[in-house]
Amino acid sequence: MIKTYLKPYLNNTMTEAHQINTETGEVLHYMINNDPGITTIKYPFSFYKTSAFEMGYTSPAEMIKELKRRKQLGEEVDATRQEAEEINALLDLAKVRIEKSYHIYDIEEKLLEIYGLSEEFTFKTLDSIKKNIA
Repeated sequence: MIKTYLKPYLNNTMTEAHQINTETGEVLHYMINNDPGITTIKYPFSFYKTSAFEMGYTSPAEMIKELKRRKQLGEEVDATRQEAEEINALLDLAKVRIEKSYHIYDIEEKLLEIYGLSEEFTFKTLDSIKKNIA
């Protein structure tokens, strides 16, 4: 089971996120942009993968308990809904970058590697965005 926790960071200009797999102990730590001065798209960035065991805990449950005690996890949110929002935000960011003729390779990489989307879906979706802009 995947548990996702969100915690406001830097005067709420960013959100610190932890995605924890309670069965394998895998942990994905990343940030979400909330700064309206930069963009209205709340996109995820700065991904870091580790595990509860690499962090010195004996189990994911122990890690969650300890991080909650230290108030380092924040609020638990629905993992599926949060992931869908992040994917949509990355697609919105891709649209903005395509409009400005910027690269989108890092977005492709995140969609494929972090979120596990298929190559077919990822490239069809990004191609569709490109065609709608042209």
